[in-house]
Amino acid sequence: MKYSIVSIILLLALNTTATAAPTRVIRYSELILPDKPIAYWQMQANKQGQFHNHLAIAQPLTATTTGKTSTADGPTAPIHPGFGKENNPALGIPTSTGYLVVDDPGNNSPLDFTSGDDITIEAWISPTKLNGFQYIVGKGRTGRSGFPAENHNYALRLTASGNLTFLFRSRTKTGEEQYHRWTSTDSIIAGDGWHHVAVTYTFGKTKNIHGYIDGQRAYGKWDLGGDTGAPPVVDNDQLWIGSALSGNPNSTFEGAIDEVAIYRHRLTAVQIATRYSYQEQTPEFNVKQIPENEVLVQIFEGVNDKSFLSRSPQLTDQYTTSTFAFFQIPNKYNAQGIKIDRSSPFMIRAYGNAVIPTGTHRILVRARNGARLFIDGELKATVPFFNISSKASGAIFEVHHDLAPSIRGLQRGDSEVVLTIEGDGQQHLLRFEMIVGGGKRRPETGETAVCIATENGEFSLLSDHIDVTLTNEPWLEFKRKSHKEINAIDRKNRLAVTTTERDYWHRRHVVAHDIISNLPKLIPPKPVFHESIQNPIDQFINARLGSAKQTPQPLIDDYSFIRRLA
Repeated sequence: MKYSIVSIILLLALNTTATAAPTRVIRYSELILPDKPIAYWQMQANKQGQFHNHLAIAQPLTATTTGKTSTADGPTAPIHPGFGKENNPALGIPTSTGYLVVDDPGNNSPLDFTSGDDITIEAWISPTKLNGFQYIVGKGRTGRSGFPAENHNYALRLTASGNLTFLFRSRTKTGEEQYHRWTSTDSIIAGDGWHHVAVTYTFGKTKNIHGYIDGQRAYGKWDLGGDTGAPPVVDNDQLWIGSALSGNPNSTFEGAIDEVAIYRHRLTAVQIATRYSYQEQTPEFNVKQIPENEVLVQIFEGVNDKSFLSRSPQLTDQYTTSTFAFFQIPNKYNAQGIKIDRSSPFMIRAYGNAVIPTGTHRILVRARNGARLFIDGELKATVPFFNISSKASGAIFEVHHDLAPSIRGLQRGDSEVVLTIEGDGQQHLLRFEMIVGGGKRRPETGETAVCIATENGEFSLLSDHIDVTLTNEPWLEFKRKSHKEINAIDRKNRLAVTTTERDYWHRRHVVAHDIISNLPKLIPPKPVFHESIQNPIDQFINARLGSAKQTPQPLIDDYSFIRRLA
């Protein structure tokens, strides 16, 4: 029987479809092992707390635990598809008190690098706190007896600002030694999940270091000791993962470390890019959460400084307000009712509904820092990030009235953009986002607002139920009212988080009252300065003032009292 070419192709296609095997999930280790590292720790501890090198080489290079460590959750799908959904343990260092130790097998071991040697170090890291120079991996500088204090063969670290840094100590032919440190311009932030970092370098040569963060080239500079062709210091000191300097807390990584690999050759940018996988998880939001005629404001911490591409932002608070105007954000309190800082920066994301009248309209968006406005899920406006110099010699800008005859001047530090849209007289969902603080900036919102031009040419807040014109008098009055509303939210929140603390002090007051009630009763002195007596204690104070020929001072308000204390 003969078959046409088309028939044969169809039969083959049908047969392939019928017998095709399920797609096999590639394990992350299958990306690493073909590139032949000399050491690869997947951070899967055995019952003895040891972390084996997952390579069959003559020297086992087993890592042992020192101090307090834990098992953390490593990167997994769906956020990091390259790892699959199965459990992936990682090395957890929760309190900067633990690390791993790997003994150097001896002279000319796989862990020793000298002039002319290529090195690649890579790891997945999830820092929860940044302080000092936190070690990911380093050889030497352990502080052990019998070795020089400054003997770094190599080290990969993070700075307090989240920059990637590579460090080693050189030794010239005359015996002179010096540290050389390369630091990336790009950085990561603490608390936003897992990142892949890597560095490639050839010792003894200049202008060849390459750093990588999340699969992308991270440029930087030699900010200590300069670029050098001098050979590195080499000895048989240990390799540590997660710390150095005798376990100094300022040098110890805080967070989690996974998939540490070291190579005696340079990986290419393409190879390193294959390591990184990340799938942004779009936050779900139900519009029914928005109260009628109000704006729901969510506060996210753990965001990027100058980007809205946050890895794992944490929703830490939310509140409602009347419209899209932000002069002040509610405070954050601890269990004792003391105001504490949010992460710097943090992000506000506000949702609300508003009718956009029929016709062509101008929308004005003002913001203190980078901001975005979405209408029905579509990005409509972007305000640039804060870029004004902090120097006192900055220029003073004139107030312009090009947009509207009596518009309130743009406040120093704020930026504005104007867009033109076609309204249909229908209600639309607005989403406004702004990064607050970050870098050396104070966490302030300035006079952030979303406004729409009215028929008389002025701008007013984009709202269906509040009419506030963007001119000085009504705007300042609305600003004062908004401050009072936020202060009321602060009082409510402070009471809510201090229930345990208030119960504790109530019990103490009850005990104190019982003790005092059994003491002999004090008889207040003869009243003087009757107009200044608010309670029995004042009688004692006034009596002392009278004997000193002094008079009571008038009462002041709380804020004046606090200012005098300060």
